[in-house]
Amino acid sequence: MSFRRKLNGAGLVLLYVSAAISVVKGVYFALQYSQDFQWSPSVLFVQGVDPYKWYLTGNADSKIILSQEPNYLPLLYELLAPFALMPWIVAKAVWAFCNLTMAVTTAFILSRDSGFRGAVQAALIAVFLSASPLAHTLGNGQQSLMCLFALTLAWRGQARSAGGIGMAVGAVKYSIALPVGLWLLFQRRFSAMGVASLICLLALAVFVWVTGAGLSEALLEPLRVGASATHIGLADAMSFIRSLNLDPSRSSRMAYLVGLLTTSFGMALLWRARNRLDQGDLFALLCVLSLFAFFHNLYDYVLLLPLFCRAFRWGTWRRAIALGYIGFFWFVVQFVEPWLKSSAAIALMALGSATVFVLIVLLVGERAASAALPVIPSAARA
Repeated sequence: MSFRRKLNGAGLVLLYVSAAISVVKGVYFALQYSQDFQWSPSVLFVQGVDPYKWYLTGNADSKIILSQEPNYLPLLYELLAPFALMPWIVAKAVWAFCNLTMAVTTAFILSRDSGFRGAVQAALIAVFLSASPLAHTLGNGQQSLMCLFALTLAWRGQARSAGGIGMAVGAVKYSIALPVGLWLLFQRRFSAMGVASLICLLALAVFVWVTGAGLSEALLEPLRVGASATHIGLADAMSFIRSLNLDPSRSSRMAYLVGLLTTSFGMALLWRARNRLDQGDLFALLCVLSLFAFFHNLYDYVLLLPLFCRAFRWGTWRRAIALGYIGFFWFVVQFVEPWLKSSAAIALMALGSATVFVLIVLLVGERAASAALPVIPSAARA
């Protein structure tokens, strides 16, 4: 075996070890904390209590624990009802296992859809598992991986009614799902979107029936909780507006407005380029658009997985831009995040994300590269 193949083989081993360490670290913190896992609001729902109202009226007896503020759509609390029947220590362990399973499955699907097989595919999955957003998502007990998994299935099944099931589940975290949902509407995927809407409406009806909440309350309360419970994220337009310390009565509305305007800009650019982008590229870019338009923290950057899988199919410049962007948020930000809380830093990162988005779209015509992972050429074929 040549020295180069030995070196590549050693690199793969180190990559797998790095992935294992990241997963163990994430699961460890999940068992210790899982502070964002929506378990306690689900417990209130199972007990017939409106968790949104409970939070908005002061969270009496601190029944909503840790940072589990209920700012998701009602369907989530119905999906998590089985977890609400478990003791907290058991529920967060089972949820960590579910999150890890969804992470590996989503990475497998997206890398396979991008044409990767064998050791190359395993290496891509290992890089994803090594990324800091993955460990943060596991440790925080976040719902981001569930939404990414569901939206991946929705995107693959968009031509069928069944795709609406994934869309409905992904929509529980609307800050992630909105660009994808809008795109499917623009593409006239009415069957899938009709099923998604029906599921969400039925979930709303069940929530109203179980908790006794008013219909208008159940519709608006998630947004009201989101406005008060979420503050400043990492690198998005909404977080920039919030970081300016404007009049609180206007800041929230302005943040949502700027997020929607940013989304409109991105959607318009993608729509013009839609005939030059394949379906996998579109999905990846819609996920990027969500990240710089709406409020997100580091754990939500698991949404860069579709972009990561697509980047190796692209020409040199698009690939370099995409991988540099991903590398910053997956492997650099965790070390410098304490110094990235100023308005200027947030604005710079959001603008940088938007610039990457635009450049990738504009460089679509660049000659496509080989769909092989360049850093492990011989070991991957061994």
